[in-house]
This record gives sequence, C-alpha cells and structure tokens, in this order.
Amino acid sequence: MLFPSARVIVIICLAIVVASSKALPNTAAQAPGMGPPSGWFDVEASTSEAKPAVRNTSMPTSCKSGETNSKLHEMLKAPPGSVAEKFARNNAKLSQSWRLPADTKSPRATLIACMDTRILPEAAFGLKAGEVKVLRSAGGRVPDLLRSIHLAQHVLGAKEIILMHHTKCGLLHARDQDIRKTLVEKIGRRVKPFADVMTYFGFEDLHQSVHDDIALLKNDPLVDTTLITGWIHDVDTGNVTRVA
Repeated sequence: MLFPSARVIVIICLAIVVASSKALPNTAAQAPGMGPPSGWFDVEASTSEAKPAVRNTSMPTSCKSGETNSKLHEMLKAPPGSVAEKFARNNAKLSQSWRLPADTKSPRATLIACMDTRILPEAAFGLKAGEVKVLRSAGGRVPDLLRSIHLAQHVLGAKEIILMHHTKCGLLHARDQDIRKTLVEKIGRRVKPFADVMTYFGFEDLHQSVHDDIALLKNDPLVDTTLITGWIHDVDTGNVTRVA
C-alpha cells in the first residue's frame, strides 16, 4: 500500500512520461541528420509556394535588355513605340524630382488660341506658365470653348478674355463639305450621317474670324463682356497685332 506522498510522486512521474512522449515528434524533426517525421507539414514552405509573386512597381532607371523593356512597357501601360510611351518615359524621370508648385495668385485673364503646335500662346505675349488661363481649339474658334470660358470667368475669376487667331491657320479657306468628305473617306461611309451634321468653323478671312468670335462671346449671356480683345499672331515674324 502506497502512502499519500508516494502516490503524488507516482502521478508526477507519469505526467512527465506522457509529456515527453508527446514532444518526441518535434524533437525528431529537429534532430541532426534526420528527415521530418511521417505526416509532418512544413507550413512556411507551403505558404511561400502558394503566395503570388509580388509585382515590382518601381520604375527601372535603364533598359538594357528585351526583358526589361517588356516590363517597362507593361508598367507604362502605353503601346510600345507610341508617342504616349515616350511621354510616359519622360514623366517617369520628371516624377522622381516632382514638387507640387506653390499656390499662386489666380490669373485674371483667359487666353484663347489655336491648337496649332507652332503656336505657343504664353510665349507670344511674353508670359510665364500659370500667368494666364489658356484655352485652345482648332483655329482658336470660340464655339468649342464656351463651357470652359464660363468656368474660367465665373468660377476661376479669369474675367478678361484675350482672343488670338494666327496666320497660315489650317482652317483658313477650309470648307465643311471638304472636311466631311475627308472623314468619310478615312473612316468609312457608315459615319456620313454623323459627319454631315458637324460644323468645323473654317473661315475665308482671318480678321473676320476674330470679329465673328468676339461677336459670339458678346451675344452669350453667360460671358462677361467687360474686357474682350482680339489679336492676330503672325507665325513668320512672331508679331501679335490687335484687330478688335
């Protein structure tokens, strides 16, 4: 017959034996020269294989291989060889040193000009970027720009309007019927009903085109007509002359 103290000792010994037997698989897995026990599951290895590859979104600084170029095209999201791709490459360089410009006083004037790439509206008047709100359209014609003019004047505070057309403009002597015909030839006859209702605002007289657009502005009840001037920019000499 065991004394109470002896019973306690026996119970403690049995507990130690049971605990040791439960720890044996882990001990075997860590023993040098031994493989993992049967049924052992490597959680870390399994999850590392299941994880999707993390996409590197940093912009490569150079393109030295076809593989790098391919990755760059994917990141730029622009068709290879397109103008958009060139612009995106330029932006990748610019963004590395980009700083948001400090808030400046809102421009008080809106400058309307043609979309012709020979025309640099701010440069024509010796202005810096941000000194004037610039709105551009084919021929510098006003009908395309009325929505933006309303916003520029009454929301952004650029009340004064400076309208500038230019010499050797592509819309000079352009006729709607000729433009419509070109669209149908290039796109297909299916677009003829749509082209036939379009107006492209070609003109025969450069000075008259300025006066016509100013008249349109002055007849628009949403346009502040307090200060509107009309100008012609000579692309050969660079001179800008007021005509209205």
